[in-house]
Amino acid sequence: MSGKWQGEKITKAHILEAAEYWEKHPGALGFGPSRKYDIYIDGKPFPPKAISALAYELATKKTLEPKDFPGAFGGYWHEILKKFFPIWPKTEFELAFPQQPSKDDLAEQEILKSDRHPTEIEQLISARRGQGLYRQRVMMQEKCCRVTDVDDARFLIASHIKPWRDSDDRERLDGENGLLLAPHIDKLFDRGWISFEDNGALLVSKEAAAVIDAWNIKTTLNVGLFTTKHCEYLKYHRERIFEALK
Repeated sequence: MSGKWQGEKITKAHILEAAEYWEKHPGALGFGPSRKYDIYIDGKPFPPKAISALAYELATKKTLEPKDFPGAFGGYWHEILKKFFPIWPKTEFELAFPQQPSKDDLAEQEILKSDRHPTEIEQLISARRGQGLYRQRVMMQEKCCRVTDVDDARFLIASHIKPWRDSDDRERLDGENGLLLAPHIDKLFDRGWISFEDNGALLVSKEAAAVIDAWNIKTTLNVGLFTTKHCEYLKYHRERIFEALK
């Protein structure tokens, strides 16, 4: 195996970059979650095969596929990775009771298994994380967080109004199905603890009232008018996400 591959060219920097890429693009190169082992990079678990393949591509500009891995613990690729980060077997509990995938996870798996063009798949998966083409389109519509007025895009999240999991492909990439929100506001909006009227009035659930007050956000806040398409998505958010908390 070692005579065929050039894994020795992989460095710690390649592995760190591979892990960062995997977090943004899970399922890259056709790999899925690991079944028996994880490599722990900065305390986070990652699938060893996927990290090996991504790091190898960064190091050599050559591509590896899932079929290129025998998968044995202590094998060639495990030994390459273990020079830099530990590889541990999954616990018996994890193997016996694997975490149930969320609705977002299930939707992503459907996309990854579909016959969509690879570029479209990457765009849709990136949109789930508020990145890529979707983020660019949201930034064409929104210039700041409407609640905090923060306008430095580095500190803002492109947040779907109609959740990504509930949207069709067009809606997932629609810039008007999104708002630029500060992280703490994004959390409130994503969980349905706040929403907005079409005229911009802030809506606050009972559960979030104390938090809104602690963050000095006025419940009488008006964030400005929305476009017609914004309003269509906001109607869904109010009725299916925000209203569900009442």
